[in-house]
Amino acid sequence: LKLFFKIEWDIDGLDNLSKNETYLVVCNHLSLLDIPIAQGIFFNQIPFLRFFIKQELVWVPFLGQALWALEYPIMKRYSKEKLKKHPEFRGKDLETTMRSCKKLLDKPVSILNYPEGTRFTKNKHNRNKSIYENLLHPRAGGIHTVLKSLGSQLNALLDVTIVYPGHSYPGLSDFLLGRVKKIVVRIKTFELGCDGAPSVEIINNKNGSLAVRSFLNELWREKDVFISKIHNLYHK
Repeated sequence: LKLFFKIEWDIDGLDNLSKNETYLVVCNHLSLLDIPIAQGIFFNQIPFLRFFIKQELVWVPFLGQALWALEYPIMKRYSKEKLKKHPEFRGKDLETTMRSCKKLLDKPVSILNYPEGTRFTKNKHNRNKSIYENLLHPRAGGIHTVLKSLGSQLNALLDVTIVYPGHSYPGLSDFLLGRVKKIVVRIKTFELGCDGAPSVEIINNKNGSLAVRSFLNELWREKDVFISKIHNLYHK
């Protein structure tokens, strides 16, 4: 991106981060390039970013072994059909995720999570019946699991907003053809128990999941307003 494309970068919020601390990074998801952009932004700022991978990827030659060696946390998903036939599997996906997270305890680590679960498109937005203009509904289950697993050693939650002005969700061809002229990134830092973020005690109690969902919904409301503002400024 830096060598071959003339992109204007507008990044704010990288102050006071450390490679020796533990972070949960949550971000909206618009493009295949969101991950390399996040890796580039946070390189040498925080510990190497890891994100959840599907269990099936572990069996892909070379890629699977690399992801396993780098200790990427694993998630296991069950289809609705399988859960209907085997209700005993309910909750097993979260157990797998929690076990993976606990392997990362006692060392600096950064976990990247996309609460929307998939990249934004207009079709998904309509099917999702999203209340947001520029986002899909966030899911709190994975975030809550990470917070429960790493909460005691988590230094901060980083809320990242990526915007491609003039593009709702740019494809790879948009980058290759030089259509993406600017990328805006905003990073907000939340300590647990401060500025509306739930505390470790709240996260671990019986209403912890609801508290995390409420906090995440508020982040998404603010994120949606910001994205609309950037697009409106770009079109003026």
